[in-house]
Amino acid sequence: MIKYIVTILIILFIGTSVISINRITSSSMEDTLEIGDAIIALNYWYGIKMPFTDYQILSGREPQRGDILFFRNPRIPSEIFLKRCIAVGGQTVEIQAKEVFVDGVEIPLPPQGKHADHSIFPKGTSDRDFMRRITLPDSTIFVLGDNRDFSGDSREYGPIPKKNLTGKAWIIAWSLAPGVQWKNIEQKMRKERFFVPVK
Repeated sequence: MIKYIVTILIILFIGTSVISINRITSSSMEDTLEIGDAIIALNYWYGIKMPFTDYQILSGREPQRGDILFFRNPRIPSEIFLKRCIAVGGQTVEIQAKEVFVDGVEIPLPPQGKHADHSIFPKGTSDRDFMRRITLPDSTIFVLGDNRDFSGDSREYGPIPKKNLTGKAWIIAWSLAPGVQWKNIEQKMRKERFFVPVK
């Protein structure tokens, strides 16, 4: 009996520590990633933890600007979010009229990132288009969605502790068009998005 329990625990450990598949359900990373994309995540990239805990067994790579990564929502830990890393601990971040600056240097939108709303919210109404300069605490990162005007991210809930990271987005395994019925399988399966690296 004990050997079966040990076997199950090993399978769970490997399954949760190596890779996972996560489906995109929001538009916050458009047009880099689309609703219906199934993303393979490298769960070991930022370190290996004991399953269902924050206890780290092996250290991993440090998050870098530009990484598209999965993390636990700091407000609701059961939710897993996907955003792009913009800055890391010790750096400063500010936003002026939608433009993002890290350590005083403007950071351009990613190649497929966008501003879908061309209006600019005045200072003081929200942090979407204007955000005062902040210095990130050590062991945190600042994340933004590529669909900048329609993304809940660090402008809303602040820097993300590195311990919340669960993996790095690696490749789109497959992609299914939402709202298209399976009888229209050619339209349902977006084959041009199968096995596309995430970057």
